[in-house]
Amino acid sequence: MKSTEHNGFTEAWERSKPFLVNAVNYLGLHTVDDVLEEIEEGSAVFYPVKDGAAVFKLTEYPEKRLLTIWLYGGEMASNIEGVLEAAEFHAKELGCTELMIVGRRGWERVLKPHGFIHRGILLTKDTGD
Repeated sequence: MKSTEHNGFTEAWERSKPFLVNAVNYLGLHTVDDVLEEIEEGSAVFYPVKDGAAVFKLTEYPEKRLLTIWLYGGEMASNIEGVLEAAEFHAKELGCTELMIVGRRGWERVLKPHGFIHRGILLTKDTGD
């Protein structure tokens, strides 16, 4: 079921949108409207929490199927347990073997106690255009 089909989606989306704007602005790869489009198409799952929201996406590679916690915005510490439980639920439903997060350095500190390990870094360079 698409997350847009749940009762209260519109209200939860409007409440959570400001948190997600901050998350998408971090890398500047998407707008919040792009995110909503992916949620509406069913290629991403919206998970609202108190004072924040998460968006999950299925990521498939030749050797692994992962659930990516694609975006998270808002108060992290008090919501992380619920977000991780929801992510693990969706990962199992989709046949994923791992969860993956690409994000700010603060994620490592918060997620290490939950079994996440550092596997690399993401580097970008503006080409001046």
